[in-house]
Amino acid sequence: MKEGESMVSHKVNNMDILSANKYVKEILMKTLAKSQQHKLLHKFSTGYGLTQNLFELYLNRKINQLLYNNIMESHDFFDSLRVGQEINVDEWNENVLMQKHIINSLT
Repeated sequence: MKEGESMVSHKVNNMDILSANKYVKEILMKTLAKSQQHKLLHKFSTGYGLTQNLFELYLNRKINQLLYNNIMESHDFFDSLRVGQEINVDEWNENVLMQKHIINSLT
């Protein structure tokens, strides 16, 4: 636990999972839309995955490294949630805030 973090935990429920799945899909759709906008989608023969498109956006300086890292971290956090999982409330709130920032940055 990091210094200053609370010991209160959040128990992940079905609504959290639905919201997380919606968010993960929204990140993918916004990333693909940004790739399409900059005409980068056609470069991939292996499909339209999040990682490939984010990396291409980063290489072409359409997103910065901080946004790239935040998207990957946030995606991994929300994609790995399971019902009943206990998450530190500060970590939960930090990831929800990051999620909102990412959506705004990709829009």
